[in-house]
Amino acid sequence: MIEARFSTEEEIIAALKSGQIVGIPTDTVYGLAADPLDSNALKNLSEVKGRDMNQPIAVLFSELSKLDSYIENIDQLRRIELFWPGALTAIVRAKRGRLVSPLVTDQLTIGIRKPANEAAIRILERMGGFLAVTSANRHDQKPAKTAQEVTDIFDDRIPVFDGGVSLHGVASTVVDFTGNIPRLLRQGVIEFEEVVTTWTTN
Repeated sequence: MIEARFSTEEEIIAALKSGQIVGIPTDTVYGLAADPLDSNALKNLSEVKGRDMNQPIAVLFSELSKLDSYIENIDQLRRIELFWPGALTAIVRAKRGRLVSPLVTDQLTIGIRKPANEAAIRILERMGGFLAVTSANRHDQKPAKTAQEVTDIFDDRIPVFDGGVSLHGVASTVVDFTGNIPRLLRQGVIEFEEVVTTWTTN
């Protein structure tokens, strides 16, 4: 185990603005975060994690309105907004060409989520309301649930903000809302049936 020196919130913000990858807490698991408008930072994030460059990275947001310029039909998402903040990642249609990197969007869809974590929300707000975030782990390995686990996985190369133990310790539920019927891509904290019921009745 590496004895970690965790970063302050100010240091995390400075690192993000300088194009670095950072570790931040969320309500599900710890995440590796980068500026979604910085292609080089996103490439580094994928390389560090050992992730396929063609696999888009989800975006965490502080308020849904912050993504109005990037989502095709934001009003439609009001139907499932009760799940946010929370452990639901929604795959929705993106406005073409608005996010500069294909590592965030394939220019057709984008994954979005509002985390139920106060520290994460503060950091998101200070970065303009959104960040590209993927779970803090090597590809196909167990994600970190604490700041110490992030450091153990990635050594001390990545600044990490210690927000305590993640509430759930399980990844978010991922649902594709781009078709007529919601489609489950990954079962996580929230039950898919609950999402479908809410979507169809609102």
